[in-house]
Amino acid sequence: MKKISLAVIALLSALPFVSNAQWTGSPGNIYYNTGNVGIGTTNPQSILHVGRDTASILSLGVTDYGGASGQALGGVKVSELASGLGGNLEFQTLHWSSVPYALSTKMIIKGNSGYVGIGTTSPLSALHVRSADNGVIMAERASGKYVSLYGALNSSGLSYDNSGNFIIQSQANADRGTTSNATIRFLMDGSGLATFGNATPTHTITLPSTATGIASYNTADQATNYERVRQAWISNVYTFTTEKGGTGAMRNFNFTGGSVGICNTSPQSLLHIGATTSDEVSIGMTDYSGSAGQALAGLKAGQLSAGLGGTLELQTLNWGSSPFALTTKMTILGNSGYVGIGTTSPDEKLTVYGKIHSQEVKVDLSVPGPDYVFEPTYKLITLPDLKTFVDKNHHLPEIPSAAEMAKNGLDLGDMNTKLLKKVEELTLYLIEKDKQVDEQKKQLTQQEARLQQIEEQLKGLVSKK
Repeated sequence: MKKISLAVIALLSALPFVSNAQWTGSPGNIYYNTGNVGIGTTNPQSILHVGRDTASILSLGVTDYGGASGQALGGVKVSELASGLGGNLEFQTLHWSSVPYALSTKMIIKGNSGYVGIGTTSPLSALHVRSADNGVIMAERASGKYVSLYGALNSSGLSYDNSGNFIIQSQANADRGTTSNATIRFLMDGSGLATFGNATPTHTITLPSTATGIASYNTADQATNYERVRQAWISNVYTFTTEKGGTGAMRNFNFTGGSVGICNTSPQSLLHIGATTSDEVSIGMTDYSGSAGQALAGLKAGQLSAGLGGTLELQTLNWGSSPFALTTKMTILGNSGYVGIGTTSPDEKLTVYGKIHSQEVKVDLSVPGPDYVFEPTYKLITLPDLKTFVDKNHHLPEIPSAAEMAKNGLDLGDMNTKLLKKVEELTLYLIEKDKQVDEQKKQLTQQEARLQQIEEQLKGLVSKK
């Protein structure tokens, strides 16, 4: 190398003495002009100017391959663009193909635009890279980490394919830096539809059925100590989930078959809340001192014993000693449908533990009204028999005693019917008594007339004497 340098220096030192002269023989086409050296040109524009036309090539190296011996291994080529667009600078390498072997352009720098093309001679941007085989661009650290722009479907990195899809792929650690086993992680098609995972996008964002969803964490620890919100398709159910620590308390929001489930992955109706036998729905929130944040009311579902169904409890905030809590004010039982107000154990269709204030109560009777009392065939108990019963039992026939009322309560419909019956019976007694009075009046009138006759007769006898 030192010998070559000295030879070049000696050659250049001799050039000033040869003005505008052309060497003949071996050097050939080398010119010297006012301190500049021209190879292939008699008018060098710089210290060393190579080329004589608009498509000159500077060749480098030489092969010793059989059939291609003496062929340049690489080169630099210049070419001229259209007027006003400048010139190209092309970097070439030997392209091994059928004979004759030739240099082909692998990188080009355009004139005025300065666009750089690698793998293309018509770059469309500041850097335009094109490849027909495996890799396009790859950046590698010594530690083995890779970032690449690629053309092959099995390499990690980014690509823009012939269909207009922008693709991001990744590989397992064992395959990094190779062209094997890459999986599509993100794809956006030419219309702007995108997918995460190996799927065909059909909407603005599409997740494949095998995806684990989208998660948002509140901490960098995503393994043990974290809380997260996650949405995903799980067994054909769209799930919106909040989780704690991965295995802690979990609440989810699911969509399946047009139904919505809250904490329930198999909703049985349009909206299904809860997945256990004692789930609650809280409503409202207090701002009272000492109980701020406490729910004002709620709904609670409970389970009865097997075969008896479930309960629905309506709750309100019970103000008492802290902590304040929701307490059940109304209960609807399962199979029976019994409703309890003020009690959680109703024994009839409506059981109220407390007073009822109403402007009007309408009772449908299960038995006919007692108008049959006025039928001619009705046998009314005689007053002497009634007196005997009352003297013995201290209450009217068919009317419960005071002790029975205290124990069993009153059936309003039945009691009103019985009281009406007693009023109608009393009416019959009054009608009968009224007949008796009328009969007695007639008898008195007759007796008075008879007495008056007797008096007149007595007066006549006395006057005859």
